[in-house]
Amino acid sequence: IGILCLAMAFILFLPIPGANLLPGLSISLFSLALLQRDGIAALAGLAAALATFAVVAAIAGTVWLSVKALISALNPLD
Repeated sequence: IGILCLAMAFILFLPIPGANLLPGLSISLFSLALLQRDGIAALAGLAAALATFAVVAAIAGTVWLSVKALISALNPLD
């Protein structure tokens, strides 16, 4: 849980518009799970963390493809 919360904190630090809800929810669910000793809340936090990783990966892939297309459009020799 600690390593996932650390990863979510790094994602919260990134300047990605609209991508702070899921990591915050994940950290909140993990903290609730630790306070209440609840496995279901921990599983919900894990699901939110996995969704966060999927969203960040999709955003990173989109940015990568956009930059790649921009570079190829600006370079007429390719």
